[in-house]
Amino acid sequence: MIRMNLDGAMHFVDLETARWVFGTSMLASSLSSVPAVLGTVTLLPHQQEAVARLRSALREFRGALLADDVGLGKTFVALAVATSYRTAHVIAPAGLLPMWRAAIERAGLQHVVLHSLHGCSRRAPNIALNTRTSGEPAGVLVIVDEAHHLRNARTRRYRAIADVVGGHDVLLLSATPVHNRSPELRAQLGLFLGGRADALDPQILERTIVRRTSAVVATSVRRPAVLELPAREFTYDGATLAAIVGLPAPLPAHGGAVAGALIRLGLLRAWCSSDAALTASLTRRQLRGSALRESLLAGRHPTNVELRTWLVGDQEVQLAFPELTVDAEVAPASLLAVLDAHLDALRALREHHHVTARGDEGRVEALRAIMTQESPRGVIAFSQFGSTIRALYRALSDIAGVGMLSASEARIASGRVTRGDLLRRFAPAAQGVPPPLPHQAIRLLLATDMLAEGVNLQDAGAVVHLDLPWTDALRQQRVGRVARIGSPHDTVHVHTFASPTEAERALRQLERLRDKASLAAQFVGDANGSRSAADDASAVRAMLRAWTRTVSVTARADDAHIVVACIPGTGGRRVSAGEPDALVLVQVGDEAVLLCGSDVLVGDAGALRRCMTRVDRACAGSTVPPASSSGAELEIRRVRQVEELVCVWRRARELAAVVGSAVETLSTAQLHALDRIQTIVAGAPAVRRASIVRVADDAIRMVSGSRGNGADVALASWVASSRSGVDSAWLHAWSAYPALVRAADVVDPEVGDVRLRAVILLGNEASC
Repeated sequence: MIRMNLDGAMHFVDLETARWVFGTSMLASSLSSVPAVLGTVTLLPHQQEAVARLRSALREFRGALLADDVGLGKTFVALAVATSYRTAHVIAPAGLLPMWRAAIERAGLQHVVLHSLHGCSRRAPNIALNTRTSGEPAGVLVIVDEAHHLRNARTRRYRAIADVVGGHDVLLLSATPVHNRSPELRAQLGLFLGGRADALDPQILERTIVRRTSAVVATSVRRPAVLELPAREFTYDGATLAAIVGLPAPLPAHGGAVAGALIRLGLLRAWCSSDAALTASLTRRQLRGSALRESLLAGRHPTNVELRTWLVGDQEVQLAFPELTVDAEVAPASLLAVLDAHLDALRALREHHHVTARGDEGRVEALRAIMTQESPRGVIAFSQFGSTIRALYRALSDIAGVGMLSASEARIASGRVTRGDLLRRFAPAAQGVPPPLPHQAIRLLLATDMLAEGVNLQDAGAVVHLDLPWTDALRQQRVGRVARIGSPHDTVHVHTFASPTEAERALRQLERLRDKASLAAQFVGDANGSRSAADDASAVRAMLRAWTRTVSVTARADDAHIVVACIPGTGGRRVSAGEPDALVLVQVGDEAVLLCGSDVLVGDAGALRRCMTRVDRACAGSTVPPASSSGAELEIRRVRQVEELVCVWRRARELAAVVGSAVETLSTAQLHALDRIQTIVAGAPAVRRASIVRVADDAIRMVSGSRGNGADVALASWVASSRSGVDSAWLHAWSAYPALVRAADVVDPEVGDVRLRAVILLGNEASC
């Protein structure tokens, strides 16, 4: 039930007092039930704010994305959100599960279940039906860590997770949700928005994505600055580049596409990483070509899957019998000619590279110099290629304190060690252990990008990019392992090994990184300013915090009053057409909501930020006195006009109880289901219509409450199973779909009373 309350007395105040009322009302409302302590962990102010915003998004949309910068503590924010639920499930990459176990233990939680994200490719996680009940946000929260692994909706892993989270509340964690294209963000948000995510509406993005950069939270948390040092350049052989670019096209496997450009691109990237990486890539290409040639000589053309059965690691081709293992028969002569031309070119390129390669010598000397320069701070060097770090590790084995970590092994001077032992020697404080003995400490860690995600290494003070990763998101992840809360360093140094200029032109890698970074900034934001809807929403919160710190408040109005203030114009200038005319604060039950203008109702954080900036500018000028009593009488008529705004907003909230949000639209799957239900009800005989309507009402409630791509798939399957005519039995059949059963059991919380709390009029001298 929603009841309007505009009966409070008008209390006209100065702008400073109005700002204080806006800020304290909004922040106190959102933080009232947020825990400050979680087990042995004390949440920082920016983390408490994130918990409040995420809870609001979960209530409204059944999901949210926490996209804070790496190193701001997303894990404990998520666990604090989980305290409001009976059960929480965390789906995280297998390598991060130990970190989650340690965090759960520190938080003192007993109701959190862990699942391997990569294991979901083989089997869906077991998340039982446990739905909402009245009086609590939800029974089950599903937390997906490093959610950018679910940016492709066509994968088996994505479909498995989408199916089991449908109907549950979903919290996604990723500092880098967009790597290459905007559909990646649609896929992730679609886990709880379903087809509504397709438009990437800014009003939805600002309310479902919580994104703060280290600059935004700098006042409440200490985090090191990041200093990008000039890139280091090395000597490269131009003939090697020409040979790679001019490599003849390969022979594809049976049924495969010609991938000459991709192969050349892969070899170029390997060459830019290290001499060893190019050698390893050429070896793999030659082994594959040899296996393919053997099969062609036997009159068989294998597929990619069949060809892989011939290869053993990166070094050997095992004995096989193509007549038994390959189906497609071919006449080999023409195919052999194409393959032999490619193999001859690979052989010549490898021989030339063996004679001319000198780049790794320069890389080794550069790493030695960086270790000396950064001493005693730890240094972590990242590469895409395991062959790069293995080669550099061997060349640096004469130095004490060098370690190597790849997907297959962890190694120090004395031999193999466990991954955990290596990390404890390199970053003991981050791993929560005492420092090792000096002769056991690791000062330089060479690692593949498997370590660039979700691991705390803030003991280190420098990052080295041995090569540029494929996405800007991964580059941020590398630096984020070190530039984190709790770092003992004021500044983290970032060193980059430059690729040859000619290769950069061929790769256009820097342009790709800039384009991908720009795309991510458009939808999620970046560290350089408020460029996205999510950044605007965070900027609004930062301004509200500043408004609560004013020291010149002259009269703090009683809660029973409607606080009114106005900004006079200058020189009789009137407000431009289309500009918001009021900043409005309303109280909805226990929640304070900020509205902007007569047309913008909810969710336009950009307009809110612009209005609040006008208020700040007015306060920065000459002091604006409270409105006079005669002016107050004139303003009552204008303030009462806000009633229409709040009434429209109330109707939007009533609509939200049916379709999920004032700014959302129904997905295509929901529309098709509702159309089919309507057809069945309209075609039912009069004698049966009453009973069919009761069943149809349950189905309509289920359809309206369904959320996420998993539910959309279930709805589409349910609709497809319907027969023509009055198929009343079909109205019950949705109960066979778990995602739809969860949607039917959702209990929407009451919105509560709506009360006008405060107004700042953004008018001109004539009206103010």
